[in-house]
This record gives sequence, structure tokens and C-alpha cells, in this order.
Amino acid sequence: MTNQCNIAKQIYLLSIKKKNYMRSFLLLTFLSLFLMGGSEAYGKKASGPEALLKEADARRTSLYRSAKKMKYRHNWMNCINIYEEIYNRFPKSDQAPWGLYKVGRLYTKLYGYSGMEKDLDSASFLYVSMAESRSFSMP
Repeated sequence: MTNQCNIAKQIYLLSIKKKNYMRSFLLLTFLSLFLMGGSEAYGKKASGPEALLKEADARRTSLYRSAKKMKYRHNWMNCINIYEEIYNRFPKSDQAPWGLYKVGRLYTKLYGYSGMEKDLDSASFLYVSMAESRSFSMP
């Protein structure tokens, strides 16, 4: 009988431990989800014009440092798209003219790899547009 009591006692203690583990697990899961998703600032990248310009510059630098990356058009277009986003989302910011200028430079350099006239045409169009625009004129 004592043996059966000891077994019952051990089963009871194990069930309590399991409940405590389960409670601890649920509590930790809840806290981690709360901390990760509780504030929108945790998961979002900064998306102002300064942050976008910094991101685009980093991607451009990475592109220029890799001969392998420069062989593929999509790498060039990824950089170009971020610079264009700066101008499209924040046209009045100080970073917008730099974004357009760098798009033109990227298209010019891309032409050297692709040989596609549309790249050179895009660069020319941007340079002419910047020169004609009052916001891009020289002082």
C-alpha cells in the first residue's frame, strides 16, 4: 500500500510540475509576444527621407563593391527604386534632389554594363529634368 501511495504521490507531483512548466511556458510566450508586437516601433524600419537615403547609399556602395552584383540588372534596379522612392514620397525634402541625381548616375553606370539605350535615355531624361527644374538649379 505504501508503494502505491508513493507512486500516486510521484504522479501528483509530476502533474504539478507539468502545470507549473505549462504556466511558465504560457507566461513566457505571452510576454515575448507582447514585447515583440506591443509597440509598432520595434518591427518597423525608419522610413523618413534621411533613412531611405542612407539605405539606398548603403545598397549602392554594396553594389559598386561587388563585380558579381553589378552583372545583374535587378541589383541596379533595387538601388534605383529606393532613390526614386525618396523623390516620390518626399519631393520637398533636401534628400529628393540627391535621390534623382543618384538615379541618373546609376542609370549611366548601368548602361556601361547593359548597353541598353533605354538606360542612357533614362539618365539623360533625369539630368535634363533636374537642370530645367527650379528646385535643382545652381545658386
